[in-house]
Amino acid sequence: MQPRSRKVLLAVATVGVLCLCGCAGDQFVLEHPLPFVVDDRIVGSWAEQDGKLSEVIRRGDGQSYVALSSDDVVKNGKGSVFYLARAGDALFAEGEQSCDQFYFHPPATDKTCWFIVKLNLSGDSLAYQFFDTRLIVRASLAGQIKDVSLMYGVSAEKGTNSNFSADVLIEGMPSEVAPFLAKYAAGAVYGATVVQMHRI
Repeated sequence: MQPRSRKVLLAVATVGVLCLCGCAGDQFVLEHPLPFVVDDRIVGSWAEQDGKLSEVIRRGDGQSYVALSSDDVVKNGKGSVFYLARAGDALFAEGEQSCDQFYFHPPATDKTCWFIVKLNLSGDSLAYQFFDTRLIVRASLAGQIKDVSLMYGVSAEKGTNSNFSADVLIEGMPSEVAPFLAKYAAGAVYGATVVQMHRI
């Protein structure tokens, strides 16, 4: 990918959602993954506030983990493979996804992107915290984010009260990206979407 490029790609479409660790939202992804770490505190069965099983997380091959939804458990599904990574003191889940399913359009040679979600893991509590991609797009267009090079893809809804959905790709190597993630880990680029779970 070209360094320091900024591209805003507009397409009129119905806002779609992608699943990430069983949760929906606009996508914030990396060009290259952060170095993997192992933290087996995440292994176990997790439920949301209603007490019903939400997902089971197991160790996978090597440094990977596998998240199985309640349907995967019942139907013997394969689940989704992900890895853990750190930037500063913040813990993240990251995993491979095909670049062609996002609104941005990287060069054809780049087939794999890496989704990333912040994790808050403490004792018997696990929370997924999602980046606010619309906030990031607005801040970057206003020149407020200069730490990294970003590529955007935006889908606008039609209508007088229309909103937009955005996918954001952080370009660069892990050594460039990790300081950005650590700097904003306190919450400046996160939205209100927090999925809180407890161990069962």
